[in-house]
Amino acid sequence: MLALSTSSVQEAARLREDLSLPFAVLADPQGQAVRALGLLHARGGPGGHDVALPAHVLVERGGRVAWRHVARRIQDRPTPGEVEDMFHQHLPR
Repeated sequence: MLALSTSSVQEAARLREDLSLPFAVLADPQGQAVRALGLLHARGGPGGHDVALPAHVLVERGGRVAWRHVARRIQDRPTPGEVEDMFHQHLPR
């Protein structure tokens, strides 16, 4: 599990530390990965900066997106159980 942010490397590291996250926060300040996943919210951040839409994405080892949930608002998120179910449905057997 990891998080993807359009923040700088330093901001992503600070976010992980401040929230005591047990997973990596990858910095994507140019938005390349966010764009590739179709998750760019152009000019949606503070000061009109591009940000990522809040989403959960399950990517298989080969790079295929197996499941995704893109939130309409920050509170629109799958439960941990729903994410775990999707993970187990897509594990290699």
